[in-house]
Amino acid sequence: MSDLFGVKGRRLLKEKIVELPPETGAVTRTLLEQVEVLDQRIAKLEKRMEEVLAPSPEVELLVTLPGVGFILATVIALEVGDVQQFPGPEHLASYAGMVPRVQQSGGKVRYGKTREDVNRYLKRAYSEAANAIARYHPKYAFRHMGQLYARIREKKGHQKAIGAVESTSWKPPGGCSTLDDPIRIWPFAGLGG
Repeated sequence: MSDLFGVKGRRLLKEKIVELPPETGAVTRTLLEQVEVLDQRIAKLEKRMEEVLAPSPEVELLVTLPGVGFILATVIALEVGDVQQFPGPEHLASYAGMVPRVQQSGGKVRYGKTREDVNRYLKRAYSEAANAIARYHPKYAFRHMGQLYARIREKKGHQKAIGAVESTSWKPPGGCSTLDDPIRIWPFAGLGG
């Protein structure tokens, strides 16, 4: 079990709480109550955000992508603004901090860390979407990003696989590099594979 305070973990804790020593059981019950109160507050805030933030066509398109829900789609749309300000998808990826630094010398190419002077909110949005794909990768097993995550995780581990999904997610579908098609106007539509 990966999350003791997730749905399955809470159910298990409630079943096993009687087996715990009295003080440990009391503290665990208190923690479970706090988690439930926080879940209720988060749900209330999310509902309020959906009421206040009217969905735009861009948000509706983004929500169809794996790993992207209403709130994350709103963040992405607001942070990117008019996508036409970027000459191509590579520029948006650079703005979001999803491409590594490249150092070339004497015919050798070395890829370094991603830049730090980027739009942190957009970079975080990419990371959240990539982590959602990683967490639910069996659900996305038939999608390109799910397959990419599984393949790289097997060879290089979770963190490298997340980085690969993040850095690949900005690529438009079908290798298209134009921004004139409404479906491809969001370069990170590549998340859909």
